[in-house]
Amino acid sequence: MIPTITNTRDIERTHRSEPGKSIIYVDSPLYKATDDFADTHNIFNLNFKSKVWGRVCKAATKANIAALLQLFPAATSIIFSAKAGCKCGCSPGYIMKTDSYLKGKTYWVNIQAEPQEIEQFTKDINTQRNHIDLLKEVLVNSEVSA
Repeated sequence: MIPTITNTRDIERTHRSEPGKSIIYVDSPLYKATDDFADTHNIFNLNFKSKVWGRVCKAATKANIAALLQLFPAATSIIFSAKAGCKCGCSPGYIMKTDSYLKGKTYWVNIQAEPQEIEQFTKDINTQRNHIDLLKEVLVNSEVSA
């Protein structure tokens, strides 16, 4: 996967600004693969928090972080946060920390992937284990709510 910075600016809100802390918003083809998984399995209409969905999202996050580390080799950590840009959760992204005294920035990054990489990721999340575990989750939670 090849990450490219498409835009950069200073962090404007002082309560979000810390030395060595930056926010990265990512556009990744892996998000389409995870959304396709969610659509296929009706994830967004479940009335419980799915562990399988968490596993799928974690796989995408891990792959995206690996790509971001190529772009930001000085990062001491990069973690996903649903509340990276806003406390309400409207701006999910990645929080990057570096050993720096300089004020952090906001980055917009586009990650490109080869068709084979996307195909492999899709195959990795559409495993028999994920399908069976999701069916079990739905069954257990439908019995609980009944």
